Amino acid sequence: MPTTWVSKIPQITARSRQELSKVVRSAAFSIEARAKLLAPVDTGFLRNSIITEVINDLNARVIVGAEYGLYVELGTRKMRAQPFFIPAVEEVVKQFGGELKEVIE
Repeated sequence: MPTTWVSKIPQITARSRQELSKVVRSAAFSIEARAKLLAPVDTGFLRNSIITEVINDLNARVIVGAEYGLYVELGTRKMRAQPFFIPAVEEVVKQFGGELKEVIE
């Protein structure tokens, strides 16, 4: 009686992709939430303009829609910098690396 071998690689790959998708989405929404907490508030427009856009299961981006967001982040010669986005990214990236490593290993 011949033995049939069935590969489990497709199931493992699908499961890993789902787990990676969760990590990517979680990181993006965490960056959005942290940036909103750190953003300076005058009218609230800057804070409300920070959104997460999920592109596909492994890609997402966090957008600052306010045109002046970059000037607030980096400052100008007339206004001091009030970083909110880069610190949010740096904080979340530390967690992201660990979560990503758990899924891959």
